[in-house]
Amino acid sequence: MSKISQYPIVQAAADDLVIVTAPNASPSNATKNVTVGSIAQFAAQIQLGYDVYTASVTQKTTDDPTAIELNNTTGATMSYKRNGVGEYEVTASATIFDPIDKIQVWLNYGNPGSNGLPPKVEVTATDTIIIKTEDETGALDDDLLTGAPFEIRIYK
Repeated sequence: MSKISQYPIVQAAADDLVIVTAPNASPSNATKNVTVGSIAQFAAQIQLGYDVYTASVTQKTTDDPTAIELNNTTGATMSYKRNGVGEYEVTASATIFDPIDKIQVWLNYGNPGSNGLPPKVEVTATDTIIIKTEDETGALDDDLLTGAPFEIRIYK
């Protein structure tokens, strides 16, 4: 029997083989080779029970917020605009926030040096989320979102 620690450590390729064992198969067909790529395809099909949109959001001076999208399984595109001081609108290209009671939204300032109160996030329509950012006194204020982690979960 070989010692696994003697094999080189390499980056897996899609066509590399992995040995798997099927617990209920006949003894002659219990152990099989599968590709790393087929495992990745299988993993992509696993349902989490929700769709997700995650992004890193930044807003400077009087500009519209910008977002670096990290993951999006919602099927919609998000657009961002500044409505006024400390108030921003996230609009989905489809009515994905329906019903509203199955939506969970998280937003953090991102910059640990922010002097603001926790941001407020509210789903206001089947395609709209409003974000409000406030300074330490509770007054609406701009320029507080810096690489802010933003996540929307839509439960099925």
